[in-house]
Amino acid sequence: MGEFLIEMLGDFIRDMIPSFLKGIGATIKWIFYGGKKTYSQIFEEEWNTRIGIFVVILSICSAIYL
Repeated sequence: MGEFLIEMLGDFIRDMIPSFLKGIGATIKWIFYGGKKTYSQIFEEEWNTRIGIFVVILSICSAIYL
């Protein structure tokens, strides 16, 4: 029973991290575009997850070095 719950929690986290990063990346792109495109249109574009990873890594590095 415990293994099942841990495995279920792991699957949930593994599925949520990319969508969380995609949301961060889409928000950054939306700010960069200045609202010229709708958020839902930007959210469907590619590279949002990569931008999200970059922003998270940049935030962590900034927090460490400042």
